Amino acid sequence: MPPQKRASLHAALLLSGFAALVYELSWTRMLQRVFGVGDLAVATVLAAFFGGLGLGSWLASRYAERVTRPARAYAALELAIAAFAFVSPFLVPWVGHAYTAVGQDASGELLSAWRLGVALLLLLPPTVLMGATLPILAKVVSEGAWAKAVTGLYVTNTLGAVLGAGAAGLWLLPRVGGRISTWIAAGASLAAAALVVAMFRGTSTAPRDTGAAEAAPDAGGGTAGIAFAASLAAGTGLASLAGEVLWTRLLRTVLHATTQAFAAMLVCYLLGIALGGLLARRLARSKAGAATALAGTQLLAGIMTVGAMAFLP
Repeated sequence: MPPQKRASLHAALLLSGFAALVYELSWTRMLQRVFGVGDLAVATVLAAFFGGLGLGSWLASRYAERVTRPARAYAALELAIAAFAFVSPFLVPWVGHAYTAVGQDASGELLSAWRLGVALLLLLPPTVLMGATLPILAKVVSEGAWAKAVTGLYVTNTLGAVLGAGAAGLWLLPRVGGRISTWIAAGASLAAAALVVAMFRGTSTAPRDTGAAEAAPDAGGGTAGIAFAASLAAGTGLASLAGEVLWTRLLRTVLHATTQAFAAMLVCYLLGIALGGLLARRLARSKAGAATALAGTQLLAGIMTVGAMAFLP
């Protein structure tokens, strides 16, 4: 891929990651006015946000091979995200009405389930679209190049998210509020769409015959190996998001503000994810092997998570 196109691809992913975290923090702040400020609001938004991202990624992975104009498809996704972001501040009052209509008579698990359902009303459409962007963008890059570039693109997207979390938590939300912050992020989504369309205009791929691929034997342990890897990924994700809620609560005792604590946690968390992505390829190629490296990183992550609590009041 020419350097100019590669740079445009990285810039689009940087903008997309920036926008995603500004959206997340802005919508969290808006929904705190509905649910109240506290850990339950943060946990609810995280569950809805990442649930939508996962669903969007899964759907896009299933149907991406049928996309013949991936640059246009990616731009359409970003345009749809931006359009929803522009109107989202006006939807929050309706979400609040839906929440209070039932929530005032509910309690316990029923109230928590209703809170999540109401959050999904607002967050599921845009987050499903966000989750679909990276699998679709993968089609822009040739398959051989994608295998080599995936780590760098993932890191770029995560660094954009770090910038978005820092900008939203430290500057945008305190100075201009949730509505303007959301619109600024929508502008970043539009810029990402424009970059990809401008650089990859006319790029097309032939739809792949997925029948042969599905009939091919699985590598690395077949169905059982895939099931084990999926279970491990699910367990890691569960622990990670539980840690996000816990760390936000602990940081709030220091920063005394839920939004700033959430932003600070996200900056640290995502920066670690980006650095881990850079380290992953080297660890996977080490003599110990990918499985041993994975086990070691999981063990160290658990130890360091518990150990970090000793430094907080």
